[in-house]
Order: sequence, then structure tokens, then C-alpha cells
Amino acid sequence: MSEVTIPLWYKDKWNDQAFIRYQNRGYVLKGTTEAPVRIDGKKFYFLGTADMEAQPYVKGDTISVLNPTDDTVEMESREWDAPYALYDWDGPEAHRMPVNEAAVRQQQAAKALGRRSDRIIYDAIMAASLDSSQIFGAYTDPFDPYLLMAGLEKLADNDVETADGGVFAPMPSKAFYQCQTYKVFANSDWTGGDLPLTRMVKHKTFDTAHCFILPPHLRRLYTTSTTQVRFRVWHKSAVGAGHNRDLRTEWIREGLRKRWTVNHTIDGAAAVLQTKGIIEFRFKLDSAIEDEIQRTEAVA
Repeated sequence: MSEVTIPLWYKDKWNDQAFIRYQNRGYVLKGTTEAPVRIDGKKFYFLGTADMEAQPYVKGDTISVLNPTDDTVEMESREWDAPYALYDWDGPEAHRMPVNEAAVRQQQAAKALGRRSDRIIYDAIMAASLDSSQIFGAYTDPFDPYLLMAGLEKLADNDVETADGGVFAPMPSKAFYQCQTYKVFANSDWTGGDLPLTRMVKHKTFDTAHCFILPPHLRRLYTTSTTQVRFRVWHKSAVGAGHNRDLRTEWIREGLRKRWTVNHTIDGAAAVLQTKGIIEFRFKLDSAIEDEIQRTEAVA
């Protein structure tokens, strides 16, 4: 019996297609963070930002460096796998798999790794300890654009450069659609550039924040109960994230099972660089979506 093999050209093609799908539609939060300044093996190094201002100088003075000695944030990357089994039973040889089936498997792997890439970033953001002044709203009230503006005002007060287009606001769908009932929000256009999220979720740019619907795989992690939810908004400079190597695949033959296992792997890390660039919102999840005029009349 001849040895069962997969041609090298097919492996390369599979890897290329999985990588393209991962890059284009893999993870929503791509582009919302700072990249590491250096990668050394599994170590990622990010530069923390600090409030700096040029010093006055008088002849004979000793100058002091502006950057503190501890402004480098170090993180160790982890590996994440998305393996799929391709059985001989389903076809004479794995590389003769129908094109449509191969595309689906590649998309499944890209989506699985993309969700993990989102988790790496969002978990780091949600784990950060924030000052109470950076938390807005209450679990007893609905969400609206004016609450969002109050949070953006806090970022500005924290000396975060909110006008540079670097504020990202992934919102639970209830909060996003409630804001849609306000003309000031609904009439806004997206100005956040061509990010993967623009092809995956609804999005608007409101004031200085690029708002988009928080994907369910992230939203459900931080719903504290059936009626309470919290989410966080951040400036790009506040969070660092990156990958050590591009998506890669490995083909493993399991003769006794008469199948190939094709494993897709990424490794990455994320870290909060400055908490002053992050704000949190809380609201009542089961509040009804009401038109702005109806809500105003009800309060009156």
C-alpha cells in the first residue's frame, strides 16, 4: 500500500487561504490597539505612555530624562490552536476535497482563531482596574448617546488625545440600537478607516468615538446577569496587542484513524498600557428600545 501524502503545493495553498480569511474577516478588534515595539521570541514589549512636557533649562542645569525606567510593558505570548480532522472516508485523498468544503474548513479555522484574538485583547481590557471616576451609568438605567459623551469628556479630561481618531467603542447591540433612535447618533457616518470590523458588524462614528456592535462571543462574557451589562471603551494608545508569527498550519497523519488532522496556530498577547485611556459603561440590559421623542415625552 502506497503512503498517503499531501502535496506541498496543497498545504501551502491551504495555509495561504486560511491566513487571508483570518486577516480579512478573522477578528473584529484588529487595528484598535498599538503594536509591540519589539518581539524577542515569545516576549512582547510595549511602551507605556506617560504625561511628558519639555523642561526649562538654565545654563549649568542637569537635565532629567522624561521616560521613566519602568515604562516598558512586557508580555509573554501564548499559542492558540484550531485543529480540524479530514477523514479518508470523505474522499480518496484530503487534497481532492471539493473546493467549497475546503473553503468552509479554512473559514471555520479563521473564525475560531479570530474569536480568540478578540478575547486576548478584550480580556486584558476588562481585567484592568479603573478609578470609579472612569465608570459611567448604572445597572438600573438604559443607555443613550449622552452617557457616551460624558465618558468621552472624561477621556479628554485625562489628557487622552480623543480627536486623533483612536477611540474605539464596541457596544452591546441593545446600547447601539438604542443610540440609533437619536438623530445625533443615527445621522453620523463612519470615519474610522477600513478595519475588519467594517465588514463584520454595524458601525458609526459618534463625536470622537468609533462605535460598533460588540460581537456576541465577547458580549456574553461580561453580562453580569440577565438585566445588567458592562462594556469598555478605549483609546488605541491605552492597549497593546500583537502576534509573534502569522497563522501557520501543520498536517498530521493519523494512520490508525485513517485521517489527517490539519492544525491552525497563532500566538499572541495583549496588555493595558495606560488605564486613563479606558472608560466603562453600565446599563440595564432588559430596558426597552424607545424612540427619543417618546422617551422625552414620558419623562415630561
